[in-house]
Amino acid sequence: MEYKHGVDIDEEYVDINSKINNMKPDLPDDTEVTVSKQNPIDVIVSFVVSVVSSTATDSERVAIAEDLKQRLRNVPNLADVDVLKPNQEIRVELDLARLHRYGIDIGQVHSAIKGNNRFLPTGTFELGDKAISVLAFAGGYKSLDALRNTMLISKSGSALSLRDVATVRQTIDKDALRTRVDGS
Repeated sequence: MEYKHGVDIDEEYVDINSKINNMKPDLPDDTEVTVSKQNPIDVIVSFVVSVVSSTATDSERVAIAEDLKQRLRNVPNLADVDVLKPNQEIRVELDLARLHRYGIDIGQVHSAIKGNNRFLPTGTFELGDKAISVLAFAGGYKSLDALRNTMLISKSGSALSLRDVATVRQTIDKDALRTRVDGS
């Protein structure tokens, strides 16, 4: 949360904590919301509000943060509120022992996934003396099950799916907090 220069930051801190305390009955069990003051810069004073819970799901924590953001919009002098949330990613965790047993190397898995998820050139779009290549999405994965069903060929020549040698799941990138909401 960012404030314009010149506001009484102690008064704003009390107001923010009051809004958060009013929300606490609506939060999942063991959810913790904390407010910390950041060192003021020349123009902006800011707080960081953290939403932490060991029982709430990632989407529940993001929903709590979005709800809090909407409630904080009523605070006078508040210049901006950003919600940072983890990015979603699809993770393919290979079972190396099974890959070895079937005689499949990591390069084959990579090639199979890449081959099913690509753009193909379909022509050009000409505008005056400039030409732009047009690419069409050829196939591609529309679900996790489609990715899990990617076909691989073992060293004996038999077909098996990626799910036979890997765990494929959607998860969050715990090392990245990059999403900015309502930023300028």
